[in-house]
Amino acid sequence: MRINRIFRHVVFWGLPVLAGILLVLSGFVYWLIATPTGSRWAMNTVALQFDGESRGVTGSLWHGLEVEHVQLALPDQTRLEVDGAVVQVTWPRLWHTRQLCVQTLSAQRVAVWLDGDPKPAEPDAEPFAMPSLPVPVHVENLGVDAFYLWQQGQALPVDLSQLQLRAKAQLDQEGAQLQLLSARVGYEHLWVDTQVQAQLHELAAPWDSEATLKARVSTDTPEHLICLDQYLPPHLQNTTAVEWRDP
Repeated sequence: MRINRIFRHVVFWGLPVLAGILLVLSGFVYWLIATPTGSRWAMNTVALQFDGESRGVTGSLWHGLEVEHVQLALPDQTRLEVDGAVVQVTWPRLWHTRQLCVQTLSAQRVAVWLDGDPKPAEPDAEPFAMPSLPVPVHVENLGVDAFYLWQQGQALPVDLSQLQLRAKAQLDQEGAQLQLLSARVGYEHLWVDTQVQAQLHELAAPWDSEATLKARVSTDTPEHLICLDQYLPPHLQNTTAVEWRDP
């Protein structure tokens, strides 16, 4: 009899309390990912955890998020700044096809500072292997307009300020595929425009892969070594730039 009374108390009080807790949690998750206020609070909270800041957060994680500026202080004296970031995920496809489809993942500017001392490689360290993915990941539009990297105060020897990277990517248990639609790299008055098709057959050592590269090299400096115009007779000098293609 006493057990029945305790069971009735649990059913009478416990189930409504549990339902109330689930309702509150569901409402909080909805507020967090589907409302601009919740998504802005989430971004600011994450940035503060890394001694950083975020500004100009608009939209929501569910409908598409835009961030004007975010700055993070990462481990090993690494700093990251991102301007003009856009993230848009087609969440319904995760339930319908069990595939995470990122419609847009882009930034106008990405800057990285590596101020820590490089760590020597451990001789007995096991080869890196990708962790198991719960679902395939598909990125439809990956873009970075400009990229900057400094290591120990020294900038990269190549110019990526006009990178204009546009790409698509697919990642699953079988491997990864990358379609680099465009990217521009500068070096000493030269500009290299590239397109790449790459496929990684296994996400572990020895990283079996294959790639196809197309490159176009150009310059606006008539005196540059690659300009054939300076080697031609005067009556044949009609251009001021030269392009080289690697099929």
